[in-house]
Amino acid sequence: METTLEQRSLIALRRLKTDARTRRSKRWRQLYCEYMKRTEGKYEELVQALCSLVVQRETLQNEQLRGIADNAYLIHKTSQQISYTMTQLGLVRIEKEGRRPLRESLMDPPR
Repeated sequence: METTLEQRSLIALRRLKTDARTRRSKRWRQLYCEYMKRTEGKYEELVQALCSLVVQRETLQNEQLRGIADNAYLIHKTSQQISYTMTQLGLVRIEKEGRRPLRESLMDPPR
């Protein structure tokens, strides 16, 4: 019998020893199902890590907005990890900017 994504998300949460009834767990399961569909069921461990990072960032942002703590640095670092993980999963493609050619000296006019 084939398991659905919802069932797989519950199994993953049990392996992480997390209560599946909390609001954060429900959000994690929702993200898990979405990212597993987008990656066609591949890279399950990376998807789990990505979901945990997204939920962690949302929690930090919520605390920041409520004035509980100043989490700007942690939010920034978590966002970097999310971006890197999404790139590894192929969900985001990084486009390299065309670099301007360097001038010979500061006295040369711009090209």
